[in-house]
Amino acid sequence: MSLFKGIDSFFFRPLSPRPVGLFRILYCFVLLQLVFVHLASDLLPWYGVHAVVPADVAREHHHRLFPHINLLLLAPPTDVAVFVLFWLFVLAILCLLFGVASRLSALMVFLCLVTFQNQNPYNCNSGDVLIRLTAFWLMFTRCGEAYSLSRVFNGWLNGDLAALPHKNYSPWAQRLLQLQLAIVYTQATLSKGVAADWQAGNSVYYAGRYEEMKRFTIPFFFDTPILWKILTWSTLIVEGSLACLVWFPPLTNWVLLAGVGLHLGIDASMNIPMFQWIMLSYYLLFLPPADFDRGLEFIRATVVRLLRLEPVSLPFDGTSQKYERWVCVLKHFDLLHLIEPERIGGDEMEARVANTGKLDGLLVVQNGKVYRAFAAMIKLAQRIPLLWISLPVFVLPVLNDFARAGFDFAVRAARKANPPSKATHRAGLGRSQKLFCGGVLILLAGVSVTLSTKPVRREFTRQSLIAVREKFAREELKKTLPVEAVPAVESRAENARALSKDSDWERSFYHSTSELQAMLNRQSSKQDSAKIIAALKDLDEKEPQSDKEARWMAVSRLADVYWQDNRLDDAALLLNYVWDKRADRFRRTAKEDPELLATVLAIAAVRRDAGDFANAEKFLSMGVRYKQRTTGATSIESLVEKNNLALAQYLHGQSLKDSSQREAKWKESQQLFDQTILDLLRAHPQERTLLKRIEANRALLLRDRKPSDCRIVD
Repeated sequence: MSLFKGIDSFFFRPLSPRPVGLFRILYCFVLLQLVFVHLASDLLPWYGVHAVVPADVAREHHHRLFPHINLLLLAPPTDVAVFVLFWLFVLAILCLLFGVASRLSALMVFLCLVTFQNQNPYNCNSGDVLIRLTAFWLMFTRCGEAYSLSRVFNGWLNGDLAALPHKNYSPWAQRLLQLQLAIVYTQATLSKGVAADWQAGNSVYYAGRYEEMKRFTIPFFFDTPILWKILTWSTLIVEGSLACLVWFPPLTNWVLLAGVGLHLGIDASMNIPMFQWIMLSYYLLFLPPADFDRGLEFIRATVVRLLRLEPVSLPFDGTSQKYERWVCVLKHFDLLHLIEPERIGGDEMEARVANTGKLDGLLVVQNGKVYRAFAAMIKLAQRIPLLWISLPVFVLPVLNDFARAGFDFAVRAARKANPPSKATHRAGLGRSQKLFCGGVLILLAGVSVTLSTKPVRREFTRQSLIAVREKFAREELKKTLPVEAVPAVESRAENARALSKDSDWERSFYHSTSELQAMLNRQSSKQDSAKIIAALKDLDEKEPQSDKEARWMAVSRLADVYWQDNRLDDAALLLNYVWDKRADRFRRTAKEDPELLATVLAIAAVRRDAGDFANAEKFLSMGVRYKQRTTGATSIESLVEKNNLALAQYLHGQSLKDSSQREAKWKESQQLFDQTILDLLRAHPQERTLLKRIEANRALLLRDRKPSDCRIVD
């Protein structure tokens, strides 16, 4: 029975809504980063009509398992519909941020997140999934009962100072948010705990060397085996503690502090957008209520002490409900608790204000000195954080005069206005209105679920996806081309078409910019790569000598598409062009270029897939030399490339028909395998995974060589 009482108390014993209200604000800041930093700039390439991954592809290959919500299916398939949904998403985030119809805003945020993630599920990671689930659980919380405009509006309507303190509510939805985070950490701990690299203590080493995700270079004193192991195992301990020990009050704050250190360290070393901050914002929900209050009080006391602010008294006519309404609104913004309302009237009012006149306007008392009207407004603005941004307007010359005139106008308008009565107004949207709006949104979601199961018009295949990627790559290459200065004449265009069948592409006018753009616009063909490269070389001669990094990246992207399409000769031709340009720049500047290594390895992989093992070996040898020069002869990266080179030598030997040549190549390969194993055992004895991989490749070689010629190295 005590177990059931404990569960009931855990989920339903009333708690303050302030932690979840503050969590709502931090969550909205993460959403604003999502929409304006990560979505706004590439909205149409990801989700538009001509997106990289069309919506039909998602419906065929992502929705086929079960129906999905997608509000864009309810609108015409246009880019305008995407923009409209985007700005509705922004509006819903702002409403949730300021606490306007919080539950309805959270529902709209959830539907927009689901729509964008289902429109292109391939532009989504686990952090996006957590953000979506957070919006779902937030719909059921009382997050709008604290730090919200809805609460301010309620204070204005009620006009009762006694109702200002926050009420406590059942926290069951907040507990589900806590359990959601615990599940995330549990899954992370279990999945990492069974991985060999995490058990060996090497995972942080690899994570810190992802060039694509690196934010800052790791300090040299962290680059030691003992610290790699400590950081790897401590990550497992902290994540396991955040899943289990965080529920025990004596350990809660210490576990949360360790989690803050973990995520700040990850954010400093790896560029994983939004994920760290959404995880850290969840920690507010775990703070014990007493510690949460003490933390807020410490922040208030520190700010007041640093700014040397003193509390002020705010007398008001207690016989007038109009003044009490304004005082209630003002107290909702008094985050530093420096404004003390005093209800006075009659003889007490006359004794308090003495010779200041009739108390029918704004009045503030500080240390016995009375400030009226605009001077009182300045005193209040100094004590309300949300008004600090307006202080220069109150104190600077000229601006001060405009602010005073505006204040006087507002006072006159407020005196003439008749405040609404309690009997005819309700706070925010009424219950029936909220149910109606929520029902409409749920109905739209249901209709979109039905449409998501509707069969797509065109059949999606691997070739159609490659065609989409190729179109995108060609568009990127077109952006790097110069604008044609001389308009093409019809006769010259005819000559171009006539010469397009000529084998000497370099001397053909076919290589003008306009002709190249036309070629990139049409459907691909087997001769396109030769034409593109010849045209680009022609442009290189016409343009001033400069590095065309964007063009080289676009050509590399197109080569990758051809590689995936098994057009290996075309891919090799494009990559060789990029290799020539990058190698020429390296010879001129002697500056290390990681993209040069990527090009070399890509050429080696393409040549290997094409069965050209001689050229694969040649380019892998370049990769080994680059790695040894930049990271050291016995670094993990160099040993990995040496293993790949030895494997390429083995495959090259297999392709040779002459037995003596084949035996010589295999002997060279075995010597390189043996040397790599010795270097690995000497420099990295704990690296068992790479050792097993090298030994497996070496075993293939020993299987094919004659037993009498094998030399085993322990």
